[in-house]
Amino acid sequence: MPAAIDPLDPHGPLRHRFWRVVEDRRQVLLVTLPREDVRALELGAALAPVHVAHEEALVPRAEATLHYVFAGYERDPRPMHEIGEVQRFARALDAEAPALLFFLDREQRGAFARCAAPPPPDGAAPGATGSAATRAAAAEWRVRKRAAVLGLGAAYGFDGEPAWRRIAADVGWPEEGE
Repeated sequence: MPAAIDPLDPHGPLRHRFWRVVEDRRQVLLVTLPREDVRALELGAALAPVHVAHEEALVPRAEATLHYVFAGYERDPRPMHEIGEVQRFARALDAEAPALLFFLDREQRGAFARCAAPPPPDGAAPGATGSAATRAAAAEWRVRKRAAVLGLGAAYGFDGEPAWRRIAADVGWPEEGE
């Protein structure tokens, strides 16, 4: 069961809370993102744990330790990846933290990938996967995600390839070469 931890809690520095989550591999840091912050593209709370992981050299142990909760969308019947403002927020997060899929918990990776993937070309239906241009943009984005995860491994002295394979499996991407 994930531990509900507010990264902006003034009574406990995020640094110490995130350390505990990383040390206890059964926990996930829940970060609540209010609808107002999503609309305003306020990325601070979402990126704070990633910054701590880098500052504290926790990256090698921080795989799959972060989960975002989008508050204020409970009554919207659409899946998150179909909500335009959530897509824009996810793409902004992805631009700021290209290896974010590494940090996201395994249950959220697929949903984030659907939100953050490049939008379909003009005139294509949202979620369209049939056009060659859409497939090419998705494949290019996937290559950039892999490079970012492998880059984390190189920077922090761990083999990023196994982490990438877990991410690809969690998202539902085919093995390289398929």
